[in-house]
Amino acid sequence: MAIIGIDLGTSNSVVCEYKTGKTQIVKIDGKDTIPSIVFIDGNDVNVGDRARRRVYAHPEQTLCSMKRHIGTGYIKTIQNKKFTPVDSAYYILKYIKENSEQTLGESITHSVITIPAYFNDQQRKDTRIAAEKAGLNVLRLIPEPTAAAIAYGIDKEKDQLILVFDLGGGTFDVSILEVKNNSFTVKAVDGNSLLGGDDLDLAIVEYLNTWIENKTNESVRNFKNVQNKLKDASEKIKIELSQSKSTEIYIPGILKNVDIHIPKFSRNEFKKLIQPILDEIITKTKNVITNAGITMDDINRIVMVGGSSKNPIIQDILKDNFKQPYRADDMDTYVAQGAAIVCASLLSPVEHEDMSLPINIDFSDVIPHTLGVEMIEKYSDRLIFVPILKRNKQYPAKAAVLGERNSINQEVFVIAVFRGEHEIPSKNFQLGELRLKISNKYIGKDMLVHVSCIFELDVDGILSFTAVEIPVDHNNQHEIDQLRNVYLKHQVISYEHMKTLLDQFHFRSEKIVIKGSLL
Repeated sequence: MAIIGIDLGTSNSVVCEYKTGKTQIVKIDGKDTIPSIVFIDGNDVNVGDRARRRVYAHPEQTLCSMKRHIGTGYIKTIQNKKFTPVDSAYYILKYIKENSEQTLGESITHSVITIPAYFNDQQRKDTRIAAEKAGLNVLRLIPEPTAAAIAYGIDKEKDQLILVFDLGGGTFDVSILEVKNNSFTVKAVDGNSLLGGDDLDLAIVEYLNTWIENKTNESVRNFKNVQNKLKDASEKIKIELSQSKSTEIYIPGILKNVDIHIPKFSRNEFKKLIQPILDEIITKTKNVITNAGITMDDINRIVMVGGSSKNPIIQDILKDNFKQPYRADDMDTYVAQGAAIVCASLLSPVEHEDMSLPINIDFSDVIPHTLGVEMIEKYSDRLIFVPILKRNKQYPAKAAVLGERNSINQEVFVIAVFRGEHEIPSKNFQLGELRLKISNKYIGKDMLVHVSCIFELDVDGILSFTAVEIPVDHNNQHEIDQLRNVYLKHQVISYEHMKTLLDQFHFRSEKIVIKGSLL
């Protein structure tokens, strides 16, 4: 019976086993990492290196960088069949499970899968769906920076504040974590789930497209075969510039009688191409420090993970703007190692025949953006955003707010749920809407009818929203008055207080799960 941690990456994936008190990378196809690529040919499905070899020759039959689209409803049609990012993740995870079991010689019973800190609710759900379809028992989804921090800080017996900088193939996360013994507390997060090494490649692709246009007075941006050649070449150019300060670009036969030949393309030229990306990285890293309520001097170490963090340009901007980062030799596998440690720590000795679990670890995460509802301000009649779970609050978390109907003839409470920081709801992102019909016996009756909005965010970051109809009468007047006083004083009501009231009076309610809550 094996327990594993899986880093399901945009470009590459890693699997790690926890056994005999330590982590061990599980090699698949003889390698520590496998490309997160799927090739479809009729009923045949190839994953990893076998799929990668066919990407540029048959791009129309490949699923690559699909993690960037998970949770969006994206569909790719291959040979008249529709494939989603969930399908791609399923094929990759199934391949990981089957090959890991073959390598280890035992079945995988428990797993923890990592996700970007900025993954929203739907992206988390879709990841779980893919994993369960692949036959994995997923104990927890945890953010990649948190997993990296655990791999770095476990059993160090040292209190420290670390910044985890995770730039992968398709996502960017930066987190501040407080480490005390084996307790890991996230203080703040920032990032962009649509920024990564792929974007560095695309900057070179754009440069080469412009070179062709200047050379031929012809645009090739709609020529798929040309663009595929440019993408393949751009990734190689990026890697070469990670190892040397300049390179020669030569792409023969890009068009009939046209070769791309640039004798010298320097790392500095590449840096200029990606400067907007670097500026965003710097800004978000500064933001996370500010949001954590600390200064750079308070941070003991910057820990770099993610394949794209290997780029010297990325390392230099951290050194120049913050401090010298720490880069582990096994940075490609750090996240999977942390996931495996978490997986082991979630099990009891009875569940784990090895009996060599690590010291118990505690870890918590924070909400990246405020979650709340739209309400009408009582004295101005304007719509305002009312926070329920505030940004950088640790989760799992539960809380509630209280409102009331606008007129005695109102027939339904229409409650819109938003994510964001602006007091004007329309300037935030609307996540969904719940409609709670007011009971007929209260419509037209001169009495107070309140509505309570309850948010519950679970350990996987999945948000449930409950709206409760609260009519005020002589039986509950005292308790409701107490509830209103608590809300007026604190601008929020504890879940426990609200739950006690619900259990006592059995008010009507409606509950939904809100998609896309955390991004």
